[in-house]
Amino acid sequence: MRANFLAVSVFACAVFAQGQLAHSRELFDDDKAPDMSAGQGVYADDTMGNYQLYAGNGSWQFEDASISWSGGRADSIPMGVLRLTRWEGDEIVAAQTVIANLRASNGAFWSGAPCEGDYLHTRKRGRGRYDDCMAIGVNTISVGAKQETFLNVTTVQSNSGGRYYSATVFFNVSYLGFRSSNAADWTAQTIKTDPEKASVFAKLMNWAERYQDAAAAQIDYRKPADTFAAVPKLKDARSDKAQMETAKPRVPLVNGRSASYVFCEATKRMELEGTDACPGM
Repeated sequence: MRANFLAVSVFACAVFAQGQLAHSRELFDDDKAPDMSAGQGVYADDTMGNYQLYAGNGSWQFEDASISWSGGRADSIPMGVLRLTRWEGDEIVAAQTVIANLRASNGAFWSGAPCEGDYLHTRKRGRGRYDDCMAIGVNTISVGAKQETFLNVTTVQSNSGGRYYSATVFFNVSYLGFRSSNAADWTAQTIKTDPEKASVFAKLMNWAERYQDAAAAQIDYRKPADTFAAVPKLKDARSDKAQMETAKPRVPLVNGRSASYVFCEATKRMELEGTDACPGM
């Protein structure tokens, strides 16, 4: 009886492990852009050139991807470019663009001056030819027929062997709690003199610094299993008033059918919202 129990237990564990790994995938397998359609889910355990991606509080949707090549040398490196979006209802909450090397190259390094320019806040920790910086800016982007204003957090990481990880997360200021706000409303002076803006910007700086720390660990050869675990969720940067609002989730396509699913950090899977399938949801 004990032997049968152990056999069943081993089988159950194997099935569980397979379920946990069902969504784990390298998006740029064989140095090729993923064959995905806009709107498909991208999950916390998906990778890009074996680098991890920030998941935050929910699923990101694939928008587009491409391959570019570092120029100027015969041993140029393939670079993956990935663009994702996050929605609630019919409103875009955030967007994410990630650029990363897909292969290494001995002796290769990156040149340039990232995080230079007119930003609201910067944090630079690079050494010599290696980059480790973060910048927060503001811009207006066309989303369909609408003009949306975003506070964007960019981090650029580079190191020996051609390692490169540049990522920008765009926070829609409407999602943060500032509707009918445009880029001109976000300057160092207006942030300083508006208590609500100052509060949100302080949250965003904390988020950005942890995001930079995670990206820096990500590019290290000794990176831990999940460097982005310590980065706050997107919603943690919202104003206190906005956090009290109940947002209607966008209905994504899951297996070709409409359903209200959200990504569960505990199970690493999409789970039906409002059920007990995800602890702490």
